[in-house]
Amino acid sequence: MQRFLAFLLLLLSAAPGLSMDQPEPATVMPAPYPDHPEAMPLPPVIEVKGPPNISLILPLRSPAFARAAEITRLGFLAAARMQGPKSLPVKVYETGDDPGEVLEQYRKAVEGGAQIVVGPLTRTGVSALTSQGELWVPTLALNAPEGGSAHPGNLFVLSLQAEAEARQVAALASTWRRGRAIVIFADTPLGRRMDQAFSEEWQSRGGFVEERRPFRGEPEGLSELQQALAGRFDSVAFFAMDAARARLMKPFADPALPVFATSQVNPGSSDRLAVFDLGGIHFVDMPWLLQPDHPAVMIYPRLDPSPGQELERLYALGIDAFRAAEAMRRELRPGIQVDGVSGKLILGVDRYFSRVLTPAVFREGEIVVEDVAPR
Repeated sequence: MQRFLAFLLLLLSAAPGLSMDQPEPATVMPAPYPDHPEAMPLPPVIEVKGPPNISLILPLRSPAFARAAEITRLGFLAAARMQGPKSLPVKVYETGDDPGEVLEQYRKAVEGGAQIVVGPLTRTGVSALTSQGELWVPTLALNAPEGGSAHPGNLFVLSLQAEAEARQVAALASTWRRGRAIVIFADTPLGRRMDQAFSEEWQSRGGFVEERRPFRGEPEGLSELQQALAGRFDSVAFFAMDAARARLMKPFADPALPVFATSQVNPGSSDRLAVFDLGGIHFVDMPWLLQPDHPAVMIYPRLDPSPGQELERLYALGIDAFRAAEAMRRELRPGIQVDGVSGKLILGVDRYFSRVLTPAVFREGEIVVEDVAPR
């Protein structure tokens, strides 16, 4: 089940809200960031036939992604209910797996009065939108377009990309003032992407990646990795892998070697044995999972029963997607911030929301939030 959920997140890599019946006149939304070098011409006028709303487009009819989409929807609507009458009504548009449905529902959303569109959730859905050129209204995609290429000026991105976490981990690891790093990565597409992101960020900070090795879980492979990790007194290690692999790898690392990882390594505090086996690994994760008593977190309802840690992350993404959309609706400019449950959100000039995550460490069978970055 855990591998299946991780696969969903890699690819991601329902009742509509109430609305009024009287339509608003047709309008054309101004392109945000008008002075941005990537800003594109305004789109053609589209006839608006519905009242102002916030539209949410999710693959709720997809056999593969319906569960993930539903959890995201629940988080989004939970945040909307907390906002109360101060916000616009929410309208939900369902799609399946066909990218063409995303384009059709997007047009319907804009015609239906969307002042801002949130979604799609899958990378293929987002890429379908980017292929259309300029978009009609500000659109907050919940995944990054394929290839990380340039995208329309009205497209903004808030996602759970592991690559962004890996870059943040490299920044965290650099505070240890050790100039060298060794990367052990799972030989999977996700593991290789985390390896690349960490290595690029580490080198941009003046560090040197002295070795990059694929994880091998058999005894001979673990023994070779143990030798590679021995005696690295001026180095740090980055484990670009999930919790299951990290549990096998950690006992073979030199105790004096600082080890770092992304949230992929977090099995959840309920798995005490796994947390104990991962002892000493520093990682980053969202406040929703690490700081349930944080004031910005505890105001939102929890799912009962919990759908599991990976889906909890999507619930948190749904909460923050609504809050980011509201912030964008009030003021659309680089630098706007949201104290979110999936991290502190900051909108960059590239129209991506960065998520500043919470640092933590596995220590004696517990997950301990680190108030300050490691030395």
